[in-house]
Amino acid sequence: MKKLLLKGAVSAILIWLLLRNTNTDAVVDQLFDVGWRAFVLSTALLAALSLPATLRWQTVLRALGRGLAFLHGLRLVLVGLFFNQVLPSNVGGDAVRIWQVRRDGVDLRTAINSVVIDRLMALGVLFLIIAVSLPALFAIVPGPVARTAIVLLAGGGLVGYVLFAFLDRLPDFFFRWRATKAIAALSTDFRTAISSPRYGAMALALSLFIQLVSALSVFVLAASLEYRVSLLDCVILMPPVILATAIPISIAGWGVREGAMVVAFGYAGLSPHDALALSVLFGAAMVCASLPGGLVWIASGGRRPPPDTAEEGAPS
Repeated sequence: MKKLLLKGAVSAILIWLLLRNTNTDAVVDQLFDVGWRAFVLSTALLAALSLPATLRWQTVLRALGRGLAFLHGLRLVLVGLFFNQVLPSNVGGDAVRIWQVRRDGVDLRTAINSVVIDRLMALGVLFLIIAVSLPALFAIVPGPVARTAIVLLAGGGLVGYVLFAFLDRLPDFFFRWRATKAIAALSTDFRTAISSPRYGAMALALSLFIQLVSALSVFVLAASLEYRVSLLDCVILMPPVILATAIPISIAGWGVREGAMVVAFGYAGLSPHDALALSVLFGAAMVCASLPGGLVWIASGGRRPPPDTAEEGAPS
C-alpha cells in the first residue's frame, strides 16, 4: 500500500508540475478537439499489438525449449497488458504472466526468464532505434549536452545489452549466491534466445514492428489535432519516451510519460500544452486498449484460462 501511495504521489506531483507550467485550458481544449475516429484508430492499433507481443513471447519460449499455444498466450498477454495499466508498476502485468504460465506447468526459471527476456527484446530495439536515428535526432535536437545524452543513452544501452548476454562468463566467484546464480541463468537463457538464428531475429523483428505501430498510433492522434509532427518524428522521439516510462516510479508511467513527451516533442516544435495533450490522449488510448484483458480476466473468474492442446510441450 505504501508503494502504491508513493507512486500515486509521484504521478500526481509530476502531472501537477506540468499543468502548473502549461496552459491548462489549452490542454483541455486539445483533448476535446481530437477526432473520435482518430482516437478509436489509435486505440485499435495499440490493442492489435497484443498479437505480435504474443508471437514474441511465444518465440522466446520456443528458443528456451518450451511451447505456448498462440490463443492461450494471447489471453495471458491481454491479461498482462490490463494489469500493466491498473497495477502500480509497469511490471505488474509481467508478474501476472509469470504466475499464469507457471500454473501451466512451465518451470519457474523458464517462466521468469521468458518474460524478462521478452522485455529485454523490446528494450534492445528501443536502444537500436535511437542509435540508428541519431542523424535525424541531431537534426532536430540542438546543443551538445542533449546530443551527448542521446549518444550515451543509445551507446550505453547497446553495450549493456551485449555485456549482459555474457554475464554468465564471469568467474565462478561471482555466482556463489542464489541471486547471482539466477542472474547468470538469465544471462545464459538470454544469449540462447538472442543468438538463435531461428528465433532471435524473429523476436527482434516483432519488437521493431511493435515500436513502429506504437509510433503510428501517436502520429494518428497528432494528425487529428493538426499538429505539425511527421511520422518520422514519432518514430524517433517515442523510443526515449517509452524508455523513460519504463522507470517504475509512477503508476503505469503517468506523469513520467507526460514529462518525457513534453521534452521530446518540444524538439519537434510542439508547445508544452500540445505535447501534454498528445501524451494524455496516448495514455488514454493505452488504457482503452488494455480493457479486453480485463474482460478476459473477469470471464475467467480470475483463474487461469484452460490452455489449448497445441504446443503444450517442447517444440519439435
